[in-house]
Amino acid sequence: MAVDFALICSSIVLIFIIVLGVVIFFKLARVALKWFLTIILNSVMGIVLFFLLRFIGVTIPIWPHILPVALFGLPALATMLILKFFGVSVF
Repeated sequence: MAVDFALICSSIVLIFIIVLGVVIFFKLARVALKWFLTIILNSVMGIVLFFLLRFIGVTIPIWPHILPVALFGLPALATMLILKFFGVSVF
């Protein structure tokens, strides 16, 4: 019964490459998921704060301003509030 060392070595290398690929994939997936959740949370917080500001009396029109707030979140809302403070009409 002969042992084929070339087959054993190539199998070990293949298993190492597969394990390395799986580890790299999950590390990248974790970073992407963290980035995605941050963007979703930022957008939701922007929309909630937008409606909270309207509830307490800050008059910002809903329809032209909700899309940038939904896409960019708190930075878009802060930009619109600063522009409103200085009297600049956005839409």
